[in-house]
Amino acid sequence: MLVMIIGSLRGGDRTWHSLQRNMLRPNNADLALLVAPGAKRTYLHRIATHIWDSHEFSDWSLALDGIAGELGLNQTSWRKFVTPSVRLCCKKDRSCCMRPQFLGPIRWSATVNLVMRWQLKKRLLADELTSRYERFVITRSDQFYACPLTSASLDAQYVWIPGGEDYYGVTDRFVICSRADVLGCLSIVDGFLHQPWAYDPTANPERYFKHRLIEQGLWSRVRRFPRQMFTATAPGDQTRGFADVSKMPDPTWGVHFKYEREYVRAKWGCGMCAEGSRTPFCCGHIGTAWVRELADRTGIRTQTWDEQGHCRMLRWVYVLAAVAAASVAGVLVVVVRRATVYLT
Repeated sequence: MLVMIIGSLRGGDRTWHSLQRNMLRPNNADLALLVAPGAKRTYLHRIATHIWDSHEFSDWSLALDGIAGELGLNQTSWRKFVTPSVRLCCKKDRSCCMRPQFLGPIRWSATVNLVMRWQLKKRLLADELTSRYERFVITRSDQFYACPLTSASLDAQYVWIPGGEDYYGVTDRFVICSRADVLGCLSIVDGFLHQPWAYDPTANPERYFKHRLIEQGLWSRVRRFPRQMFTATAPGDQTRGFADVSKMPDPTWGVHFKYEREYVRAKWGCGMCAEGSRTPFCCGHIGTAWVRELADRTGIRTQTWDEQGHCRMLRWVYVLAAVAAASVAGVLVVVVRRATVYLT
């Protein structure tokens, strides 16, 4: 197996040691890095078998022009189907602010991810690695592996993707492909450059990824396994996307997580959240900031979560909320009465 990491090196040493401990060693896998030239050396560099420099661009739309040329297409014809986004815009810089949604803004992670997959495909072919390895993992550096993930139980005839984080498509943060499928798993940007008019401009990266898997005949062989990894962040990490990073480190590994439901799914997938368990952080807090803050500070479970992903608030939290609401209402009533007396 070859585990291939693309993009900026984020997540920190604890995250990278979890990759070595729970992914590389259990699978006797090699590690490959496709990173920016001159990237600061990290623990990942020390354990990597292959290290490749990516081609970096200040304007990543130029990278799309180059790929179109390599595909034998008009380099700029795809641009006619790209319009500035009203919601996300960088003044009058068209290249910074583009649609379809799965491309950008063009300087963000969506386009960079697509371009780097193309670059990775070229590296595999140039070094003839598709004949050296039987299975390939395409992922990013900020995935924290909460428990050992072994491929022995995952049939190689299928494309394997962890559950969750689909956003009406399918997650592209981690995928396991066989030797026969890896080039297809990396040929994602090609479709849009060949037929830019054929894709929904409102599609997000996950929907576009699913669309491409369908077009390449891979979707019927996609299988899901319980998520065992989550996106972690370390101080100083640079990110182009949007996420609410946890204010406090989780109590198990001491890392900060970016997506709460992904984190919760990983704990369930690793068997850390059996029904009846008093382990905190085994349920997403449904976007209720004060509930999450209460759990963070006390370590007390505020919700229950089953393996099907159903979540409900524990009864005592409702009682506490009702008491708090009644107290606030009482204070407001007193304030209004005093104001009325004063005005009269």
